[in-house]
Amino acid sequence: MFSFLHSLRWRLQAWHALILFLVIVGFGAILFIEINRSHWDRVDDELLSAARLLEGALRSVPRPVLDSIAQDLGQYRGPRLPPPGGPPGRDRRLPPPNRNPQRDAPARGDSIPPRPNDRLRPPMQIPWDSTMEQAIESMTQEEWEASISLPRSLPETMGRPDVPTYFILWREDQTVFRESAVPESRPSIPTDTEERFRRERYMRQQRGPFHEIFIRGPHRTLICVGRTVVDERSRVNHLTMILVSTGTAILAVGMLGGWWLSRRAIAPIERMSQTADEMQSNTLSHRVDVKGFDTEFAKLGTVLNSMFDRLNDSFQQQRRFVADASHEMRTPLSVIMSSTGLALSKDREPEEYRMQLETCQRSANRMHQLVESLLMLARLDGSQPPEPSVLVDLAKLAAESVAWLEDLASEKNIQLKTNLQPSFVIGHPSLLNQVLTNLIVNAIQYNRAGGTVYINVQNDSNSVLLVVEDDGIGIPSSDIPHLFERFYRVDQARSRNSGGSGLGLSICHRIVQIHGGSIEVDSTVGEGSKFKVRLPVATS
Repeated sequence: MFSFLHSLRWRLQAWHALILFLVIVGFGAILFIEINRSHWDRVDDELLSAARLLEGALRSVPRPVLDSIAQDLGQYRGPRLPPPGGPPGRDRRLPPPNRNPQRDAPARGDSIPPRPNDRLRPPMQIPWDSTMEQAIESMTQEEWEASISLPRSLPETMGRPDVPTYFILWREDQTVFRESAVPESRPSIPTDTEERFRRERYMRQQRGPFHEIFIRGPHRTLICVGRTVVDERSRVNHLTMILVSTGTAILAVGMLGGWWLSRRAIAPIERMSQTADEMQSNTLSHRVDVKGFDTEFAKLGTVLNSMFDRLNDSFQQQRRFVADASHEMRTPLSVIMSSTGLALSKDREPEEYRMQLETCQRSANRMHQLVESLLMLARLDGSQPPEPSVLVDLAKLAAESVAWLEDLASEKNIQLKTNLQPSFVIGHPSLLNQVLTNLIVNAIQYNRAGGTVYINVQNDSNSVLLVVEDDGIGIPSSDIPHLFERFYRVDQARSRNSGGSGLGLSICHRIVQIHGGSIEVDSTVGEGSKFKVRLPVATS
């Protein structure tokens, strides 16, 4: 469990699965709600249409009733053709004008007996353009109920052929005066009928397997139309199963795809880890193969390869450093051991002992110089190298170094020429003096007899430029990139004879780095060398 919580692959898979699950559930729920609502709206529209048709059959239909039906059915509202038998405003029961009653009367023996209601009251006259209230007020309750004539086929024609529709008509006192074959128990009138009719045009209710619609009819009657919705529920349940099955299948496929994507995303990291784990001190040449990686991982692999290159260079430099230091220490130690062994092999004259001691002293001095240089590099390479903190006039410091080295230059028949302009930097006087000394000493030692060394200090834009130039033997171009490496020598024999250890330029390079500057060299074999040191100028 601990590894799962700390596994990037499993976290990616979990997030992918969670997001996919939420998306599927959200879209599936919205789709189910919309389809389910549309499905039940169709059932409501079907029952409402049947209820409005039943309402129209309960009375002579004036235009407001047709407009009400049109509003429920989504039809066009407005003027319509007059009913059969005459223009609007005329009673449908009256004979049309310009007709001869005697000519149009039925033959003898074919007379139609009058209806009982016709003997009780004169024919109703309801103007076609009358309002709903006028149509209702034009007849009494008894007249209206006596005039109702519903065909037997009305329940079947109102609904679907395979799903019969039933209806119930209640009077205002909630007594039933007409109904069709109501399955099972008769529905009851809802208690909040009046309140709901004030807010809505019709009411709906679900009573077990039956769905019912209630509307108001003429004379405060209540019309209920309903039918069974077992098939609709089955279809809704079937739709639910389809949505759940489809969502589960999509989630499963998405999780498999997410697992493949997370595995593909983590594969470069695993390859990098494997390469790094296989690397040892003797196998630092291994590199991460970034072929086929995505852009981000390819960049990371390139950075790691660059780090491995630097690490390999550091190990190689350390090996060379240890080998060179051992070699440098072994030579004076061998001289000391051989000189002391030769002196102690037999009794000798005082002069011979003196010669051997002088040889041992020279070797010891060389070892001391080497150790001091190594200690200097160790301090400069420390975790917290000294920060430059003193305002130093580099021109004055260069003049002191030139004065101190005049005798050495005279012995080599070398002339020192200076061009020193006051230039101030922030640094350590002792460390900067060592840079000047090392560069001038190198220019003297590797110059020709009668040669010249030029020392220039000047301000150059936002930096101070120190130039030490000689017209000596020069440095091959192949050696220049390695010139500041530790224990590197252009000419091994010549450097050893001059007493050098190959650390002077390395120390100069490190000191200049500490002061935030740079050092570079231009050289041509047989023409001389030019060392340029650029340091940040001191700001007031």
